[in-house]
Amino acid sequence: MLGNRGEQEAYRFLRRAGYTVVARQWRAPNLNGELDLIAWHGETLCFVEVKTRSTGDRYAPGYRMNPRKCEVLRRMARAYVQGLPWHGDTFTPPLVRFDLVSVLHQEGTWTVDHLQNVFPAA
Repeated sequence: MLGNRGEQEAYRFLRRAGYTVVARQWRAPNLNGELDLIAWHGETLCFVEVKTRSTGDRYAPGYRMNPRKCEVLRRMARAYVQGLPWHGDTFTPPLVRFDLVSVLHQEGTWTVDHLQNVFPAA
């Protein structure tokens, strides 16, 4: 399936770029939706949406990043962060960023484009 292969290409790309991927296709038990990739980039926790397309698609991969989709991703990210382990008596939430990885499949070649901080966390 094109989408699964695109996520695999995005995963490899991020790993080569020094990201530590901690979850793939993460779902919260009480929410609809999925976080494609979750990765640490230094001290920043990145929630990565992967959009894959082939040359026959009319729209760029990021075209489907509408406000409703962004809000679903924010809710999912909040659920993930709330499940992180506490250290001591307090919990300091990490810096959070939403990234978009666009993957294009064209004539047997995969091209990956990574955009950081594509929409605000709050």
